[in-house]
Amino acid sequence: MPERPNNPPQTPIHPRTALTNPKIIYLTSAKIPGRRAHSIQTVRTCSALTGVGAPVWLLAPRRRGVVETGLRRFYGVRTPPRVLHLPCLDLLRSTAAKGAAYLILILSFFLSALPALTIIGATGPTVLYLRERRLLVLAWLTKPLHRLPIIYEMHELPSFTGFTGRIQRLALRGCEGIVVLTHYQASTLSEKLGHGCVEVIPDAADESLILRDTPDRLELRRMLGLPEDAVIAAYIGQLSRWKNPEFILEAARHVREGGVVFLLVGGSEKDVERVRREAERLGVDVILTGFVEPSMIPLYLKSSDILIHYSASRGDMASLSPLKLFEYMLAAKPILAPDYPYIREVVEDGVEAILFKPDDPGSLAEKLSKLVGNLEEAERMGVRARAKALERYTYTARARKILEMINRCL
Repeated sequence: MPERPNNPPQTPIHPRTALTNPKIIYLTSAKIPGRRAHSIQTVRTCSALTGVGAPVWLLAPRRRGVVETGLRRFYGVRTPPRVLHLPCLDLLRSTAAKGAAYLILILSFFLSALPALTIIGATGPTVLYLRERRLLVLAWLTKPLHRLPIIYEMHELPSFTGFTGRIQRLALRGCEGIVVLTHYQASTLSEKLGHGCVEVIPDAADESLILRDTPDRLELRRMLGLPEDAVIAAYIGQLSRWKNPEFILEAARHVREGGVVFLLVGGSEKDVERVRREAERLGVDVILTGFVEPSMIPLYLKSSDILIHYSASRGDMASLSPLKLFEYMLAAKPILAPDYPYIREVVEDGVEAILFKPDDPGSLAEKLSKLVGNLEEAERMGVRARAKALERYTYTARARKILEMINRCL
């Protein structure tokens, strides 16, 4: 029998197949640090990936109006990623042509980022991760230069119509993997694209931030200047027109129970003023805080009795996976949310939340009144929601799923 050679020939392995914890370059055009949900989700995703052992470089443009503070303090994250701010041409504040200005910002930022992609990628196995359609197209077009596998996190469903839609289809097909947030997105994308590596990985909340020790509810209300004896129904998030926070004000008009106070946390000065005027017109008493740093949000969650999620959902927006819903669940408070398919993917009506008719403010008011009338059962509902969130919807769990998906798709 012939002797077996000491070093038998090995089947060639593509360098991308052996990735365990590759370097991840997360590319974003958002302000870092920034106030928008886009920025918050990006930083917390990068922080969680860093926390589970993946080296992350967060590449962002050096934009005007960026908050001058560290990520740890602003977002409350434990393991902030390495951030590289790159030059760009930011004309958004100096022109009325916002669309053209944003395209210029994106293009100039990407040209600054391209050398960094090449240099970082040359130091070992590296993946390019992004969540913006325009950056995806640019990354796909320049793939022969940077030669990095692309993982795209989809937050909006593309239409695939017209020239732009065809380009997006090609760019998506050029990705090694696609992360979607809901099964609605996955099924729609499968029909239109037929990509072989699509993974449903829902959004999440930062458990370390929300579960940290804080004063009791009464002390929190004193600290935050909130009424101590009222039942506080709170909405946390932006007050942009497309989110239609006026819906909550309309619902407040139908609430007959005394002692219920509506609290709206967040929003730009312009949006806060618009909502304040509408509340005065409707004769509704509401507390408006304006913008609150993300690290302070848990204090408002814990000081409230009932948490309301609402945003108008039309067309592609039906595929949304709202960050606030997961934060609400970890806060262990009863939740009121619109009865949308993407909401039902996360919570079960009457078990972890109460769902109301999305286009009927009276339905929200009715469900709120029922919760106010049975706060003990409402509290049990909040406990069930927290247990589910801790099991499925934390950023740490999400980061592990992203790493597993990267290794499976490459």
